[in-house]
Amino acid sequence: MLRRILTNSVWVLVATGAGRFAMFLGNVFAARLLSQELFGQFAMVRSTVVFLEGMISGSFSSAATKSIAQAETSNDGRLFFTTLGWAFVSTLFSGGTALALFLIVEDVVDAFFLGEPAMVLGLEVGAVLLMATGMSTFMQSVVVGLELFRRMAWASVSVSLVSIPIIYMALSDFGVIGGVAAVAVYFCLDAGTKLLIVVDKIQVVSIKEKRELFDVVNVAINAVRTNYPLLLAVITHGTAFWYARVLTVNSSGGFAEIAIFDAAFQWLTVIMLLSSSATTVALPMLAKAIHAGDGNAGNTLMANILATAVISVPLAVVFALGSSYAMGLYGDSYVEHSGVLVVLAGAAVLFAFATLFNRHAIAMGNNWLVFYVSFGGSVGMFLALISTQANSALVLAYSVCVYYMISVLIYLSTIRFRGARNGDNLDA
Repeated sequence: MLRRILTNSVWVLVATGAGRFAMFLGNVFAARLLSQELFGQFAMVRSTVVFLEGMISGSFSSAATKSIAQAETSNDGRLFFTTLGWAFVSTLFSGGTALALFLIVEDVVDAFFLGEPAMVLGLEVGAVLLMATGMSTFMQSVVVGLELFRRMAWASVSVSLVSIPIIYMALSDFGVIGGVAAVAVYFCLDAGTKLLIVVDKIQVVSIKEKRELFDVVNVAINAVRTNYPLLLAVITHGTAFWYARVLTVNSSGGFAEIAIFDAAFQWLTVIMLLSSSATTVALPMLAKAIHAGDGNAGNTLMANILATAVISVPLAVVFALGSSYAMGLYGDSYVEHSGVLVVLAGAAVLFAFATLFNRHAIAMGNNWLVFYVSFGGSVGMFLALISTQANSALVLAYSVCVYYMISVLIYLSTIRFRGARNGDNLDA
C-alpha cells in the first residue's frame, strides 16, 4: 500500500508541480520586472482570487473527489450523473461569484486596498481569472477521484511549458494587468486538457428520461446540502488568510510588505506542493477503504502519515537552511527578509499534516470537524496578529504558523478521543 501511495504521489507531484512551477516563475518574473509596490498589487489580486475561488470550489472539491471515487465502481451511469451534477454546482458558484466581484470591484478597492486605482482594473481581470481557476480546480477534482494521476501529470507539464513564456511576455509588456490575464489563460488551458482526460474516461450516458435529469439535479442539491460545513470552513479559512493580508497592506509598509511576504510564501507553496502530493492521493484511498468497511482505514491513515513525514520534514529543513539564497532569487532587496521564509518552512510541515487529517475527516464524513478546526485556527491566527503593534511580513508569517499548529492539535485530539472511545487509535 505504501508503494502505491508513493507512486501515485510522484505523479501528483509532477502534475501539481508543473502548474506550481509555472505560477512560481510568474511571481519571480513579476518581482524582477515590477517594482516592489506593483508586485505587491499583483500578489493581492492573486490572493483575492484564491480567496474567492477557495470559497467556491475549495469547499466542494474534496467532496467531489470522494463521491466520484465511490461512484466509479458503479456500472449504471451513476458516475456520469455524479460528475455532471458536480459540474453544475461548480459552474453556478464560480460564475456567480465572478460576476459579483466584477460588479462591486470599486467598493472592494475603496474598502480594503487604500483606494488604489490600479487595483480596480486588476480585480476586473481577476474576475475572469476566478472563473478559469474554478473550472480548473473542479476538473482536477474529477481526475483525482478517477485516480488518473499519470495522464494528469503529462497534461499539466504540457500546459505549463506553453504558459510560461506567455506569462513572461504579458508581464513584460502589460505589467500587472497582463500578468493576471496570462495566468487566466493558463488555467483555461489546464481545465481544457483535464476535460479531455475525463471525457475519454467517463462513459457518457444520454439523458432520455426526466428521472435521469433529476439524478443530476439531486447530485447538485445534495452537494450543497451535505457539504455546507465544508463551505463554512473554507469561508472561515479564506477570510482569515485574506484579511490578514489586508491588515498588512493597510499598515505603514503597504503593498511592499505583501511583496516580501508573498516572495517567501511562494517558496512555502513549493514545499506545500511537494508534501501535499501524498495527501492528495490519500482522500480517494481513505474514502474507498472506509466505504468498503474492511478495517483497513486505520492502516491507510498510518501509511499516509508516514509518507507525509518522509516528504515534508526534509523539505522544510532544506528550504530553511537555504532561505537567503531562495529569497535572493527575487532580488537583493528581499534577502534581508529571509527569516520570513524560515518561519513559513515550519508552517509547511504543519500544513502537510493538517491537510492529511483534513482528508481523513472528510473521508469519515465528519465535515463539521473541518469547520471547527478552521474556526479555531483562524481565532489563533488573529490573536497572533493583534498581539503585536506592527503588522509586518514576519508577523504575518508567524500567524500562519499558529493557524496550522492549532489545526493539527485539534485534529489529533479528535482522532485520539474517537480512537479511545472505539478501542482503536486511528480507525474512528
